[in-house]
Amino acid sequence: MNGRKARQRAAEHRRKVESALKEIRAAQPRLVAQNDDVEMWHRGPAVLVVPVLRDDYPPELKAAVQTRRRASLELECPCGVEVRVTEGGQAAVRHAVDCPASDEVLSRLAAEAGQEVRRVDG
Repeated sequence: MNGRKARQRAAEHRRKVESALKEIRAAQPRLVAQNDDVEMWHRGPAVLVVPVLRDDYPPELKAAVQTRRRASLELECPCGVEVRVTEGGQAAVRHAVDCPASDEVLSRLAAEAGQEVRRVDG
C-alpha cells in the first residue's frame, strides 16, 4: 500500500471513530446484562463492560471501582481518559497511570484487599 492510500485509510478510520464517539456520547447508557463480576451496558452502538461494585470492598477499593464505573459509563474522568472504539463496537477507556481507576492502581488495591475486580479490556 502506498503512502497516500495509507493516509486515506487512516483518515477514514479517524472519521468513523469520531462519528461513533459522537453517537455514543449522545446516547444514554442502558443496562443489558450482568453477572457476579461485570455489567454490560449499551450506549448507542457501543457495548460498555464495567465491574460490579461489591459491598464487601474496602473503602479505597470501592472508591476506585466507583470511579472506574463512572468513567466507563460517562466516558469522562478527572484524569482525562482516552476512549477507543474497537471494531466490535466496544468502547475501551484508558486512564492515566496514577488514576485510581487505572488498571495498575485498581489491580494493586484489589490485591492488597485480597479481592478480585474483573476488568474486560477492548
